[in-house]
Amino acid sequence: MQYLKRTSINDEVLIPEDNPDIDPNTKSKLSGVVYGDVLNALHDFYPPQELSQRNAISRSDGYWKFVAKGVEPPKHYTYGEFDFLFFAEILDKCNEHYINYQKDHYGISDEEARQGWRDKVFLDIGSGTGRLVLGAAALHPFRLCKGLEILEGIHNTAVEKLQQCKPDTCNAPQEIDSHDADIMTSDISDSECVNDEEDSDTPLSEGMNEISKALSEMTPEEWKELLGDDYDQYFDDSIVDEAVEEDNTDQIDCEEDEVRDDGSDLIEDVEKEDVTIVEENLYKERIRNARKAIIEFAPGYFLPSDYDLEKIMEDDEIVKAEVEMMHAFESIESLLEMNKDEWVKIFGNTTTALTREESENIASKGIEPKISDPKKHHQLSGLQLSPVLFNCGSFLDPYEYIGDADVVFVFSSCMTQAMIGDLSDAIGRQCKPGTIVITTEFPLQKRGTIDPLESDPNMPYGEYCVELLEEMEGFNWITTKSTAYIQRVKESLYDGSGPRAKPRQKPEDQAFDIVSNFERGKLTDTKEFMRRVKNNMIYFSVEEMIEDVKDDVDEENAEEIC
Repeated sequence: MQYLKRTSINDEVLIPEDNPDIDPNTKSKLSGVVYGDVLNALHDFYPPQELSQRNAISRSDGYWKFVAKGVEPPKHYTYGEFDFLFFAEILDKCNEHYINYQKDHYGISDEEARQGWRDKVFLDIGSGTGRLVLGAAALHPFRLCKGLEILEGIHNTAVEKLQQCKPDTCNAPQEIDSHDADIMTSDISDSECVNDEEDSDTPLSEGMNEISKALSEMTPEEWKELLGDDYDQYFDDSIVDEAVEEDNTDQIDCEEDEVRDDGSDLIEDVEKEDVTIVEENLYKERIRNARKAIIEFAPGYFLPSDYDLEKIMEDDEIVKAEVEMMHAFESIESLLEMNKDEWVKIFGNTTTALTREESENIASKGIEPKISDPKKHHQLSGLQLSPVLFNCGSFLDPYEYIGDADVVFVFSSCMTQAMIGDLSDAIGRQCKPGTIVITTEFPLQKRGTIDPLESDPNMPYGEYCVELLEEMEGFNWITTKSTAYIQRVKESLYDGSGPRAKPRQKPEDQAFDIVSNFERGKLTDTKEFMRRVKNNMIYFSVEEMIEDVKDDVDEENAEEIC
């Protein structure tokens, strides 16, 4: 076996070798996208010449001392950018497992199963600069592709890469005023903060308004064409009728199996001066359901993924666009069944994926995004991307929400066995049964028990179970071979409650925790601290600058001696 050699961070950059096992002209079985087209686009955005820096951002490069000696490094030291062609092959294989599972357990057709995959959320835990997240977004028509990275510096790089994928910024660097520097997108860099309450009815995007307008104008015939046999399920007014009859009121006149073309029945009735308490409660309940469904459906489209749901429930100004959506149909749940192609067919490419930073600024400051062309999508060298969202956080934090993921990828080759156990617990606590999880070199624990969280008795605890679906061997440019484990969550503690707010501690409890952690050594791990300092120095090229200064000083001293 041949090994690459490297002695320091300043040595010549290592260029990854091409995967000899997979033809780059291979097409994805699901989307038809050519693997090589995505790979070339990723090379444009992530030049191989920058690999040494990206490679060292989140690692201490501990394995290089083994490689330099020609000794195979321990698996938990092995790290190299994961081969994209192998990654693409794994994603297609995961899709096959999903289709077979749906057919065997629910008796649906191949086409129905394929359509179901299009509504899934992909998550890369330890996403780094976002290379594989963008690759997945270009390869498969996911509803949302997310990346979770613990280091802020590398996370910010991923966000910057995403901004370069926006049509308005592709190949054209944008200047951002300091006033808008925290927004970080060309779509809203020239936006104005609206102070007049009359001019800031909603902080939602123009794409959202376009959708709500299109929904309100749809006729029952159009909904029937879209929903097919499910039309009656979503447009059943019996629940509304029963609630009104119970209070002996006749303020809401709902006709069975019929939706008014103008969709005005609900809003007109509840705005009457003599509206009853039952009707008000019904109206508010439906608004709450609409908000919750929208957040769960597409946080990358409309609101930040960690937005406070309770705050939304109390803020009527935020949801005027959602109210418009309710004009056209009796159940917001019909949106949840629509895949990306159906959205595009009915509404065009009117939605605009927002990063968390964008969404938070929009929601908190009332900034209205100005989109020059709402039909433009994120693109990667001409390839259309699924919506993308990058978050900075750690799977070790039980309040970092990963429960919306349907397909999880973790480059776990560099993890210790203890961290694999922590990862297994995080998956078992949050991910729903059926979630597919891909790990490298190490599989997840097949079974585990999660203890109660002392600081939060409401946090789920108990047993979980994971099954191994397939073990795949593929190319790794450092050690020539890599093993990927495709697994499925069988049993978990998932309860569908969504993101959890961390309980606020009393000051004395916070002080107690700090002292306890200090005594246990959790706050005084000098090796961990120095590792992070070193990685950040490498990332920001501080070490190279120091070496350059040192070389200059050595040259000056040598000249003086001569």
